[in-house]
Amino acid sequence: MATKKAAEANEEASFKEMERNSQKLVLALYDALKAKDVGTVQTFLAPDIEWWFHGPPSHQQHLMGLLTGKDS
Repeated sequence: MATKKAAEANEEASFKEMERNSQKLVLALYDALKAKDVGTVQTFLAPDIEWWFHGPPSHQQHLMGLLTGKDS
């Protein structure tokens, strides 16, 4: 019984650590987006993402450059 409880506690601790790491990654991505740091943004994203941009063309162009590093 004690072994099962210890295993459950260890699993919970591992989950919480993974959750904290995920939060750090997301916050770092948002910081890079806010700073318009294209190079850092691209380190967080898979190189083969297919982007679909919706909304007014002016917003599409801004996001396209920021997320892909391309002007058009």
